[in-house]
Amino acid sequence: MGFDAIWISPPIANSPGGYHGYWQTDMYAINENFGTAQDLLDLSAALHARGMWLMLDVVGNHMAPLSDPSSFNPFNQWSHFHDCGGCPSGCNVNDYTNQPQMEHCRCVNGTQGPVSPI
Repeated sequence: MGFDAIWISPPIANSPGGYHGYWQTDMYAINENFGTAQDLLDLSAALHARGMWLMLDVVGNHMAPLSDPSSFNPFNQWSHFHDCGGCPSGCNVNDYTNQPQMEHCRCVNGTQGPVSPI
């Protein structure tokens, strides 16, 4: 088919049901749906041996939609997250032209998730 790269979802450990890589819970662990860390290294080596690249999707600003961050690694305290005090109801963006909302509130496309207690 002429492919020279494979791009995979973030392989970071996720909360239950978060197979897609965007519900991170531990940034230092591999999502068991992807196998082991060694499996990921083996995939990379096999692709490189074929002259191919492995691209990992990287998500630097998502954590699981949990109401208690104490199980997150390394961001396990509410103080590690933006204060939603200046956001509309539910900490969700309702004006995508409002820069402070875009920086501090959540883009959730109409879904309602847990809200931080701060």
